[in-house]
Amino acid sequence: MFDILLAAVLATVAAPGDEAAIRAVRAQTNAAIAEHEVDALASSFTDDVVLVSGAGEALIGKEAMQAGFTRAFAVPGFVDYLRTPVSVTVANQGERAAERGRWVGRWQGPSGETRRSGTYLAHWVKPDGRWRIRAELYVTLACDGPGC
Repeated sequence: MFDILLAAVLATVAAPGDEAAIRAVRAQTNAAIAEHEVDALASSFTDDVVLVSGAGEALIGKEAMQAGFTRAFAVPGFVDYLRTPVSVTVANQGERAAERGRWVGRWQGPSGETRRSGTYLAHWVKPDGRWRIRAELYVTLACDGPGC
């Protein structure tokens, strides 16, 4: 009986590679943003994603998120957004996770580089065995450079 109970408990625990998988997807999203590849970026989000930008703009749904990034990429001098995870915590049943980290956005203009930065929290889900972002909340805490 104990063996059956132990097997059931172990089956609900997050796989040890889940944190690494989430960090790998985050690296892919950073690369997609640096390359200004909206479609590659969108593949990491659920269809019903909710994103709140550092300025407080809410984007609801994958299409709105794609439109928001398309607008951001079109801003003259936009370089990238880099998100650096500080922690990734996977739920004990492995179906969702929380990522907390720091972000930096960069724009290059004639007078130099502008950097906005802050903290973020991401809600990850694994609906089909693949980790995707369900929600992201960004908070701008600093701005440095001529565009501030």
